[in-house]
Amino acid sequence: MPDRPPGPPSTEGWPSELVLVRHGQSVGNLAAEAAGSHGVDRLDLEHRDPDTPLSDTGEVQARALGRHLATWPTERLPEVVIASPYTRAAATADHALADVSAVPAPVHDERVRERDLGLFDGLTSSGIRELHPDEARRRESMGKFYYRPPGGESWVDVVLRVRGLLLTCAPTARTAACGSSPTRRSSWPSATSSRG
Repeated sequence: MPDRPPGPPSTEGWPSELVLVRHGQSVGNLAAEAAGSHGVDRLDLEHRDPDTPLSDTGEVQARALGRHLATWPTERLPEVVIASPYTRAAATADHALADVSAVPAPVHDERVRERDLGLFDGLTSSGIRELHPDEARRRESMGKFYYRPPGGESWVDVVLRVRGLLLTCAPTARTAACGSSPTRRSSWPSATSSRG
């Protein structure tokens, strides 16, 4: 094994700057809030998870993100935009970039999509505990990072697919990725910037 100095793993080959954006509020976020406040086991949704649209508020949030991006100097704007093909994330990217002509159209890539919850899709935490108590105990014993729901993905799986995406991005590109995270139910598209 070659000698390496101690320190963080190499970021060689990664984008020069990475901006992460979470989708705007979706009707799924509203359904999750309603289910939580009423203590029900399942979200009341008319759409499959990938087809869940933005709420009216989510559309307003996405356009506000676009107004914010329009204030950035051209040399700071993303050269590559990658969005989840899920309706809510794709719509967030489309609304945000509608009036920012210096940014290319988004490329849709499955690797930035929502974590697949498999059998648990559409269930609340209480629904999982009630309907699948053995799995709830297994998750508790394994920890949420390593636990993979039946037919779904662990967080390790998500890390591996996102890492694969980052390694295929141009190493000098300023990249923006628009996706979602099932553990953070904010009502505002959030952006995080990291320079390599």
